[in-house]
Amino acid sequence: MKKLTWATVLVLLMGLMIWTYAFFHLPESVPLSVNNVTLEEQEKTDPVNTELLEPEIKVVENTSEEKQELKEPEPENVLKSGDDLILAKETFTPGNDSGKPLVREAKELIGDYRIKEALDVFRQADTQESDQVTQYYLGILSAYLGQREQAQEYLKQAIESNTHPKTTAYAQSFLDIYSYFASFQDAKIEFLDALICKELLAAGEFEIAIDKLRYITTAHPDYVDAWVLLGSAYLIQGKYDKATTALNEVLPTDRGEVYYWLGLAYYYQDDLNKSVSAYNQALRKGYQPRYRLYEKIGDIYLDENNYQKAAEQYSKALEEEEAKGYIDLYIRPVWLYNDVLNEPYQALYLAQQALLYHPEHAMAHNLVGWTYLTLEDYEQAKTHLKQAKQIDPNLPAAYLNLGRYFEAIGEDELAIQNYEDAYRLDPEGAVGESAEKRRLGLGDSSKGSLEV
Repeated sequence: MKKLTWATVLVLLMGLMIWTYAFFHLPESVPLSVNNVTLEEQEKTDPVNTELLEPEIKVVENTSEEKQELKEPEPENVLKSGDDLILAKETFTPGNDSGKPLVREAKELIGDYRIKEALDVFRQADTQESDQVTQYYLGILSAYLGQREQAQEYLKQAIESNTHPKTTAYAQSFLDIYSYFASFQDAKIEFLDALICKELLAAGEFEIAIDKLRYITTAHPDYVDAWVLLGSAYLIQGKYDKATTALNEVLPTDRGEVYYWLGLAYYYQDDLNKSVSAYNQALRKGYQPRYRLYEKIGDIYLDENNYQKAAEQYSKALEEEEAKGYIDLYIRPVWLYNDVLNEPYQALYLAQQALLYHPEHAMAHNLVGWTYLTLEDYEQAKTHLKQAKQIDPNLPAAYLNLGRYFEAIGEDELAIQNYEDAYRLDPEGAVGESAEKRRLGLGDSSKGSLEV
């Protein structure tokens, strides 16, 4: 079973951190009648739709001049980007370092989904010695129970305590939900519940959120956003089968992010065909950024050793303007075209594009030098590879390719030295492994520190 990488976690966490405390729309009652429709059937029948759904919450126009002006939902779905929520797992939750046995006990109960028991223990802890952690948890657990006034009071106390800035910020975010909800006229209580669940997920309180979302989806099975949040919460926790079950409840949908998350869930269940199908459907539904979908599809073809299709998908990703800002997106297609598919001119096109957009980046020069090495243009290769090394003396790939350059021109001692340096900088990675194999192939005939 594949596991979510920390690199993916960190990338998606960045998306979470740029949230501008958002909004959330929930349909009033739209029956879901398509649970048996497969992704493949949708691909055949669904028209391409690149527009986002309009918000479906009903806002009644306020005609009284004396009343405060009420907001209308903005025409954007807060969950449209896969980066917004999936894998946005917080590394900090209040009370992790608490020395109070009751606080630790309550948090363990939360981890076991024994939420109401945890609330009782936090109440007990609060009577013995009230502090910001107990106030915060009493606030969010009161919010979980729908006890609005108690929740706001405890959250205000947590903010006033202000002993930990992150806890204070969390408490303020939850408190802001109630002000935001009050700005809508006649908004349903399920809307407030969904906002609270979304904030619980953002704060890393997955068990509380999931328990609440289970209730919402049982009591209101037609609320799309509740299912989407539940599916994404399961995905965060690595419960991929439950994630696909929840997300399939809303199919078909015009929301591209649902198909993106389904693609992730299927991928981590090793159901690669369904994963590709879901990603393609996300493309049809206008998911942004599109380059990420092409990259994900490319990864799947790479897993299946279908190198030509993988390279084509990675190249499609780089046709998207937004993708050109990420130097790492060029590495795999350049490698495939250079070392696997024997299409160095295609590799050179991409490598030079990388250099155009990242002229001061060592990896860009490394990619160009690597490709000229494949083309046996050794002078150009040496120029760019030495430039890469100069910009970043700790880039293992530059030393690996310099080793290949010196090996190609018969300078075995210099080749060995560069292979050794590549291995030293990346002893457990693919670059270091390749360098060590090449060094062993040449033999360990040289030691020292010759200048390159």
